[in-house]
Amino acid sequence: MKSHLKRLAMPKTWDIKRKSTKYVLRPLPGSHTLDSSIPLQTVLRDVLKVAKTAKEVRYILNEKSVLVNGKKRLEVKYPVGLMDVIDIPDLKKSYRILFNQKGKIFTHELKPTEKDLVPFKIKNKSYIKKGKIQLNFTDGSNLLVDKDTYKTDDVIIFDITKKKITKHIEFQKGSLVYLTGGNCVGYNAKIEDIKEDNILIKLNKGEIFETSKRYAFVLGKSKLNISLPE
Repeated sequence: MKSHLKRLAMPKTWDIKRKSTKYVLRPLPGSHTLDSSIPLQTVLRDVLKVAKTAKEVRYILNEKSVLVNGKKRLEVKYPVGLMDVIDIPDLKKSYRILFNQKGKIFTHELKPTEKDLVPFKIKNKSYIKKGKIQLNFTDGSNLLVDKDTYKTDDVIIFDITKKKITKHIEFQKGSLVYLTGGNCVGYNAKIEDIKEDNILIKLNKGEIFETSKRYAFVLGKSKLNISLPE
């Protein structure tokens, strides 16, 4: 696989200039799809602008100064995607990867109290030996749990420092969701009804739409469990 993309052919979700140079770095294959992820170098240089050149980015990463979901990352092509947390301790800054209302990947700055909290949406679950249940998440990661109280499309909030689930959010009528695709991408909404593979949602302004369940990232019941842009 080529290590670079032509800027004109890069995913439409990348909110960077298309004509400044001919090529842009391609993220490594990983948990996120190409459209839903962006290389760590591109985020640091072109989005957050904590470095001016690729050389400066490599220096920062080699100094082990950047964490993604609590782990130090050295690879410039490491893919960061939806709900991942980028933490830069030297700058005392943390950011969550989200989609804006134009469907572009952007970084949402976090308060210090939130930088250890990462939400994961359950894609499915597996039963393994000794009565353990493995939760498989939409980003490709997984987690072993003891109790079979989790369902597909539910979301868990995981504390990456304490290494434990701090919240289990059920996918049900009345839940608050963040939309990750479709015509309402980037919006916050409330589930009005669930119809097999689709849901009816009510936006904050009162409009009601129908969209696919796969676009709904449930984040609370009466209030959101992580901060989101208005």
